Amino acid sequence: MTPVRFTKHHGRYNSGEVAGFPDAEAAELVAAGVASPLNAPAADEEAAEPSDPMPKPKAARK
Repeated sequence: MTPVRFTKHHGRYNSGEVAGFPDAEAAELVAAGVASPLNAPAADEEAAEPSDPMPKPKAARK
């Protein structure tokens, strides 16, 4: 079983969705250009700036 992330709409899957397929089928999806291996970064993740997971609270008003 190989997980892939879809890079384009394909069948019932939308771009960005993740699904697992038998190794041969996953390889066909990657070769067709509609998916990438799950361990590869998503296209929007490559360009994204890292965000602060815990934003600092604003100072309280008096």
